[in-house]
Amino acid sequence: MSQVTNTPLPPYTPVNKPVVQYIEYNGANFYTELWSVPKDTELKGRIVWVHGFSEFSKVYVQLFDDLSHSGYEVFFFDQRGAGLTSPGKLKGITDDFHAFDDLDFFLKKNIDELEARENKKLFLMGHSMGGGISLNYGIKGKYKDHLTGIAVSGPLVLLHPSTRPGRVLYGISYSAMKLIPNYRMDTKLKEEYITSVPEWRKFLSNEPVTPLLGSLKNIYEFLKRGERLLEPDYAKGFSVPLLILHGDEDHINDVHASEKFVDLVPIKDKTFIPVKGALHCIFIEREEIYKEAKRDLLDWLAKH
Repeated sequence: MSQVTNTPLPPYTPVNKPVVQYIEYNGANFYTELWSVPKDTELKGRIVWVHGFSEFSKVYVQLFDDLSHSGYEVFFFDQRGAGLTSPGKLKGITDDFHAFDDLDFFLKKNIDELEARENKKLFLMGHSMGGGISLNYGIKGKYKDHLTGIAVSGPLVLLHPSTRPGRVLYGISYSAMKLIPNYRMDTKLKEEYITSVPEWRKFLSNEPVTPLLGSLKNIYEFLKRGERLLEPDYAKGFSVPLLILHGDEDHINDVHASEKFVDLVPIKDKTFIPVKGALHCIFIEREEIYKEAKRDLLDWLAKH
């Protein structure tokens, strides 16, 4: 099986190393990683991570390294249309159905693997677009009752006003999506909105992360998916312990929309933490921001 190897190196070298496996499902050959807990560390649970738009595994090496050394296994997969799962002409080609169907498949895989264990704790986590997927999964997901909790960072509920398309453009996009659903466009998200760290910006400027290509259908559907989270009758279906971390300087996704979603969710076990001074990707932000966000995440995990 051929694999893409000319990927850029992130500005962090992990101590732990994941087990890499390609897994075929429904016409795609998924790149996956399993970050195991070191032998001398207590196993506290497993996390399935859903990445953001057009991201891939190396964006999260520092976080996954730290989580695994803190006792949490991490299962990660490059989604259909992204990363090493879908290079070249496949990049950006996916839709709402496949996003959730693929997640069902990988959650079931992890649930089955944990069945024989005494510790069956399984957390769903996601960032940005993946955060929006995860929040929706807490409402309508096939295996949501198997989840110990859902934690997300900078989820796509609504785009920030400085990034949000106008109504006219939105209408044009809908019409174009119906005519040419797999036409790919570059969303041209600004790197200075993603992180304030120069080394991470340099990393993000290289393939396969950029250009941020997405099919018209995928882009339209993930925007609508986020908007639906603010419908009261829909949001009241959320039933899983929840943590949302969101940078208060995020100019890609709207931090106020995340807070509004938390207010709509009827469960008692819910936490919203605005991360002071953080841009969009809090887990590749400045050291002081990263450490604070990681501490908040680990504290929440420990309580569940």
